[in-house]
Amino acid sequence: MSRERAKKPRGAAGTIVFYSIYFVLLAAALSAAAAGLGKLWEFLQHYEACQIYHATDALTRELNSGDISRLCGGVEDTVSPYENGDTVRRQLSERFSGDFSLKRNIKESTKENPVYTISCAGEPVGFARLTVTGHDELYGFEIFGVERVYGVRLVQNERVALELPSGCTAKINGVELSEHSAHSTAEIKEADHFGEYLANAPKLESYTVDGLMYQPEVEFCDRAGKPLEAVLDDSGAYACGLPVYDPKTAKQAGEFALEFSELYSRYIANDAYFSSLSGYIPESAELYNTLKTYEGQFYTYHSGYDFTGEQVKSVTQYSDICFAVRVSYDHEVYYGGETFTYPADNTIFAVSTGQGWRAVDLIMN
Repeated sequence: MSRERAKKPRGAAGTIVFYSIYFVLLAAALSAAAAGLGKLWEFLQHYEACQIYHATDALTRELNSGDISRLCGGVEDTVSPYENGDTVRRQLSERFSGDFSLKRNIKESTKENPVYTISCAGEPVGFARLTVTGHDELYGFEIFGVERVYGVRLVQNERVALELPSGCTAKINGVELSEHSAHSTAEIKEADHFGEYLANAPKLESYTVDGLMYQPEVEFCDRAGKPLEAVLDDSGAYACGLPVYDPKTAKQAGEFALEFSELYSRYIANDAYFSSLSGYIPESAELYNTLKTYEGQFYTYHSGYDFTGEQVKSVTQYSDICFAVRVSYDHEVYYGGETFTYPADNTIFAVSTGQGWRAVDLIMN
């Protein structure tokens, strides 16, 4: 009994030593494992932070926030000199208003430069080319960023046509029309009516500007910089008439033209003799012979006449002395107790001569 009791303390002491060593080793192993796991976790964190999707996600967020600066910079079409970056931004904003997304473009990609197709609401917009922009400081992983956006195309289907007299200028969206724009020069047919009195007739310059994103604003000015009215004609071209440089003389031309036109109407109605208007027509003018040989088929007998609604509708100045004046009025003739109204709309080609105003031609509009 006494020997057995003496052995027990040695077994207990061995057990204590064993467990002490065990726990020390276990603690060391756990510590080493924890350190290894920490390193592994750190490695994974750095690896994940360098993944390429961070660059593509950042670009997607940027585009969806409304910042399309990269798209504007990725336009490959040549922008018309009459439009600018604001016009580009306006069109892209209007065309691509949905959600943007990026998808890897295998065909265009290389190992060094992955390429992603940029889409908006399923419609392709352009491409984003990525490149290595740095490296992870601890593990050397490659960090990618967007090198450039490219392949963005504009819709440039708008065209504008302009017609203006020589000597005048035009602006498109505030930019002066370039003389290098496609254009042609033609005679102004109306100028032929002045004959020998108009030596250097103005010409009509016709311009066509295409490749625009939007229909533009068009302005015309005369040679002194005074604005002229821009009118959209039946052919869809913006046009302006010849400017009046001498308002005082133009007013005199209008007064003469109205007086002469009414005298012409009286002559046609057998209320005036040819001699009453022949002094206002140069004998060399074709109008002189036409009226001289006129045989009227008007009411021979009537008790009177009158002119109402007289109006000088327009005055066009072709030179210092040549003016085309359009006048209108109602020529009322009284016959048999009734009033017969004949609307008149004539253009008189008036010339200021040393002997006063003369009518070198007349056309009925």
